[in-house]
Amino acid sequence: MPTIVKRPSGKWQATVRKDGQSRSKSFLKRAEATKWARETELSADRGLLTPMR
Repeated sequence: MPTIVKRPSGKWQATVRKDGQSRSKSFLKRAEATKWARETELSADRGLLTPMR
C-alpha cells in the first residue's frame, strides 16, 4: 500500500514499498501523487519495475 505524506514545503510525497525496495516521488498535488503511487504499485505487482541499483 502506498504512503502519501504532505511535506513542510507544501509538496506531497508518495512512497511505494515492494519486496524490500522503495520508490518515492514528490508532487504539487495530492491527486498526482495518488495516481503515480497506484500506477507504480500496479507495475511492481506485474513485475514491470526494474530493480533499483
